[in-house]
Amino acid sequence: MGFQRISNRTIFILVLSAGVLVASIGLAYLTAGQQEFPRLLVDSFPFIDWVNSAQDWLRQNVRGVTRSIAGVIGDSLNAVETFMLDLSWPIVMLGFALPALHYGGLRLALFCVVAILFWGATDMWDPAMETLSLMFVSVAIASTLGILIGIAASQSNRVDAWTRPILDTMQTLPGFVYLTPAIFFFGIGGPPAIIAVVIYALPPAARLTNLGIRQVPSETIEAARSFGSTSRQLLFKVKLPLALPSILMGVNQTIMMALGLVVLAAFIGAAGLGYEVWQALRRLNIGWGIEGGLSIVFMAIMFDRISGAIGSYRHRNSAAQEERFRLLPARLVNTPWAQRFENMLGRLFSIFAILSQRFARFVAAVFQFVLQLVSSQVAGRVETYFLRHTFLLMSIALLVTLYLFDAYVLSIGDFPTDWEISIRGPADAGLDWLKTNVTFIAGTRASP
Repeated sequence: MGFQRISNRTIFILVLSAGVLVASIGLAYLTAGQQEFPRLLVDSFPFIDWVNSAQDWLRQNVRGVTRSIAGVIGDSLNAVETFMLDLSWPIVMLGFALPALHYGGLRLALFCVVAILFWGATDMWDPAMETLSLMFVSVAIASTLGILIGIAASQSNRVDAWTRPILDTMQTLPGFVYLTPAIFFFGIGGPPAIIAVVIYALPPAARLTNLGIRQVPSETIEAARSFGSTSRQLLFKVKLPLALPSILMGVNQTIMMALGLVVLAAFIGAAGLGYEVWQALRRLNIGWGIEGGLSIVFMAIMFDRISGAIGSYRHRNSAAQEERFRLLPARLVNTPWAQRFENMLGRLFSIFAILSQRFARFVAAVFQFVLQLVSSQVAGRVETYFLRHTFLLMSIALLVTLYLFDAYVLSIGDFPTDWEISIRGPADAGLDWLKTNVTFIAGTRASP
């Protein structure tokens, strides 16, 4: 009976909907061109006037505060941008290749090297550094705020209920929507671009942080409480470490969303690769646009792969990682020359690991000697940290050494002009040929 009652109700709703649809179509056909939304409702809802009044009030009362915030953000962006532009290209290349090597392997490191060399080879180095500066500042702010909001929402259902519709709205609105109010409140240039990127890219970090903490097994939480853990200890020593993969995935999504809007922020005066593409479109320079577009693609892939590798690093099977080939395809595992090549790479990695361990022991001994005068416990912790992070310590030492060599011994200089290549020339020549090719014109011309 229940099934029959539900079926009859469903049939009634479908018939009624079909009748209303047919009546609406018939009415629209009979009164074609005469349908208008009631003018009375339009006049009684002066939404534009309300928005203009709010804009005037905000200009008088809030704009000064927002411009001050824009000044602080602009100073931070200028400092990062100046630092990035002053760095020599090998330092930037190693700064990306070393983390990629540690977390993602040799293939990812080589890809990062090729991507960064492409920026310099196509004369996109300065725009790429400007885009990286925008990314560093905006992602740092968005990730920090997003993780803090996610932690607060995970600890309180009321905060979660309040933040959920706000995050829904922030995540569903198109990116262009944020650019107009950003111009009004923060002017043009880098600061409004950073504010728009922060608002647009913040939700993934907040959502996945909240989700990761809430998905911590209840058995683990009960076990921690049974040992007398306080709420703070439970959060920082149990929940956050277990939720770290989810948090890092949120940061990964924040990075990718930020890069998408940083490129579009060229429409409000932000410099970088997006501005290069926009100028190429305005001048119909296809080759210029291809160079800028490929630089953006390489940057996006590099950010995605590195952040994804960091997020999945702890879950990777180290034994399986050592057994597989570092560079060549796995299908060549039974090929003698491939085995010899990979064995040579293995020896190089082993030498680097031994040097890193010895350097870490030396640095740890120096720090232990100095800190032992203050606290033996602190000295022991520092020594343990250094010995557990030998690759990180060696990487920092390499970067600092290269920076000091470039600054005080021998300046490396800008990217070598002899290494530059041009995609614009062949692309523009190909476009000119297509413009005069009769077959291409006949095939692409719209039929009357």
